[in-house]
Amino acid sequence: MRFFIILIFLVSPIFSVQAIPLPELHQCNKTLTYQLYFSGLKVGTLSRHVHWRGNKAKVYAYGNADVLVTSSKYKNQTEMEWSDAQQSFITHSFNQSVTGLLSRKATGTFSANGQQSTIIRDGETTQYNDPDFPLLDGDTLGAQLRLLLIQGKTKFDFKMQSTSKVSHYFFEVLAQKKSPRAMVRSRL
Repeated sequence: MRFFIILIFLVSPIFSVQAIPLPELHQCNKTLTYQLYFSGLKVGTLSRHVHWRGNKAKVYAYGNADVLVTSSKYKNQTEMEWSDAQQSFITHSFNQSVTGLLSRKATGTFSANGQQSTIIRDGETTQYNDPDFPLLDGDTLGAQLRLLLIQGKTKFDFKMQSTSKVSHYFFEVLAQKKSPRAMVRSRL
């Protein structure tokens, strides 16, 4: 799954670089389709359908990837919203299904303004918390990353909740082009 998440950020479209107030930024439905690449070769696609209602959104993501002799299908639904207290998007829940080599079924629920989560993966329950950062699933992290880039930020970090652990990600804008895409570096 880390393969999917990292690729999402590497191929995410980034639009304007000027700051736009939050209500104007997210008051529509969006469908985004990504081409997924690994070592320069196209290995699959990912479609994200984002449905905004006020400061809340539901994200439906569907994808497939074929790497070497393995084929995987990905399906995820996330509910997220803007948190005035955190000054960021926070995840309320996600429901995920992956078939293929890394098959799993998982659900996640988040509380304490995003800083606590309960993940049920293939029937096993695990709880996580972080006193300093909200825990974000991949779709919420993508929305927050996009917002920070639009606001002109160049360095930021997040805690991402996957189905099996929390990872601390650091992002830095390496270069800016006149095209609507920004180059972003990610490291654990």
